[in-house]
Amino acid sequence: MKKKKEKDERLERLSDKLMKEAYLLVAVALLAAAVVKNYVLDLPLGYYATDLVIVLVSVLYIAVRSMFCGNALVNDTRQGRRVTVLAALALSLVVTVLVGVRNYMTYGENYRGLLDPYFLAVLALVFLSCLALVSAGLYAIYYCHKKGQARVDKQLEEAEEEETPAPATPAQSGPEEPEEHKDETP
Repeated sequence: MKKKKEKDERLERLSDKLMKEAYLLVAVALLAAAVVKNYVLDLPLGYYATDLVIVLVSVLYIAVRSMFCGNALVNDTRQGRRVTVLAALALSLVVTVLVGVRNYMTYGENYRGLLDPYFLAVLALVFLSCLALVSAGLYAIYYCHKKGQARVDKQLEEAEEEETPAPATPAQSGPEEPEEHKDETP
């Protein structure tokens, strides 16, 4: 019978770190390629849609799988909520800048400048829409995280109940004398 070779924990962590870095590199490369195809090469969505779909599906897989395993994707502390709000604002701002650049490149001749009220209205609408969408997504992640954590807690409680022996009942430990007969000597 072959013995299964056990991996050193340090090697496993190193391997996990390398895989994480490789994933991040590929995801950033795909996003950069989509941005270049959209803004520099001015290609239609069909040319870079697969890049975006690959990144989106992989991020969703990681998020859902982590939630089902009980990994904390959401930080419930006050500082964690503050970071989450700042991340939502920053992401909305980045999307607004990208859409604003694209919009001005496409329709710039219709505006009187960067401070044109219509252009600023479009930017405000994009920012608020993106903020609402990102907030809804973060709420969905928070909700799924809580449900996944409750599921893991329930499984742990059930496992503890199975491992803990039940307390002995009087029928299991043998017959006992009634209280009134214990003090009497025959």
